[in-house]
Amino acid sequence: MKKYLQFIIEKLSDNQEKYINLVINYLKKNADFDLFEYSEEFEVFKKNYQRKLIGKLFLIPKDRAVRFNFDKDRMVSIDMWNNFKFDFETIINKPDYTMDIEDSIVSILDDIVDFINGDFEIVEKLKDEPEIKIAEDENVNLNSFKINKKVLDDDINIFESIKLYTMQVAYKISNSLVISGLPGLGKSWDVEETLNNMRIDYISVSGDITTSGLYEILFLNRNKLILFDDIDSIFDSKESINLLKAVLDTKPKRKVSRILKTHFDSFNMTDDEIQSKYEETGKLPKQFEFTGRIIFITNRPGDELDPALISRSLFVDVNLNIKQIIQRIKSIIPNIQPRIPIEKKIDILNFMIDMSKHFELRFPLNLRTFIHCLNIRIANEFNVTINGETVPQWQRLIKQYLIKK
Repeated sequence: MKKYLQFIIEKLSDNQEKYINLVINYLKKNADFDLFEYSEEFEVFKKNYQRKLIGKLFLIPKDRAVRFNFDKDRMVSIDMWNNFKFDFETIINKPDYTMDIEDSIVSILDDIVDFINGDFEIVEKLKDEPEIKIAEDENVNLNSFKINKKVLDDDINIFESIKLYTMQVAYKISNSLVISGLPGLGKSWDVEETLNNMRIDYISVSGDITTSGLYEILFLNRNKLILFDDIDSIFDSKESINLLKAVLDTKPKRKVSRILKTHFDSFNMTDDEIQSKYEETGKLPKQFEFTGRIIFITNRPGDELDPALISRSLFVDVNLNIKQIIQRIKSIIPNIQPRIPIEKKIDILNFMIDMSKHFELRFPLNLRTFIHCLNIRIANEFNVTINGETVPQWQRLIKQYLIKK
């Protein structure tokens, strides 16, 4: 969770960061559940304030949420949801409770812990304690909505969006995410790091898979989060595509069917009955209910994927120019073999870039190629003499590895 918080905490002002860090550090020690920040800020309108507030939303397991509301750099209230509903970056139900902060948030940390743990109750408060009340409707005038110019002029970093969409699927706000595009740029790394930092249980599947194998995986993990990484054979089978259309529907519960003689008749059976029959016979059902979520990672470009799958999912197509690829590599190499000084890694990247300017490369400039070059340097960190001149051996070997003869 520390790494994940670092990812979003950079967006906060210094004073807001102080409050958020205080709350999170306290809750980590005392609450039974983690909080996961939704990176985007919310404009919050309250009747008792002259101007809009800035809301920092945290999601809690079991469809609950809290939002810390700031008036400039001062935290002034906390909204709490017991049944949080979220739709396309919009909160569609009002908070169940609002807690006003008179002086310091320290005085109400235990109340937040109680809410997170599900033990929160509204009781009569002493006069010197913060006010807790049933939340009022938020005064939002939809007709006056205007798009911020920064939104029009600037695009979110594509890899930041991968992390945020992954979180959205992990938290069960969306059923699926498809990430396609250029290989070797850390798509899988971003997804796995986000899930691991959120401490989300998931099953990872890679390699070749048949339609029968896909159906079995979907059944055995029907209530889980499944990560399909680099399994392009799925997209070549009409039968597999049809299965995926069923499980990627936007409904919370999705019916999945495959009518084969070897499958037992499970129509009108409960999930417990289906599971018991499967354990007894070892046979798969002809139909079951899927409530899980799926993340696909593929190196295929988005325009080669079935539009029906794309339309049912969150979608990111990683299609970068050479400048963006180099910047991506620079952003992620500090996390690769951290014991190696960053200066040496930058030297390798610059050497690779220079090679691409002088020669046609056998391999594309990406993270996988960089890691191979890094390993070459680690194993060959010595000099050789050529015609009386001393040169690094690793440079000669990386050139041999990279260039197309």
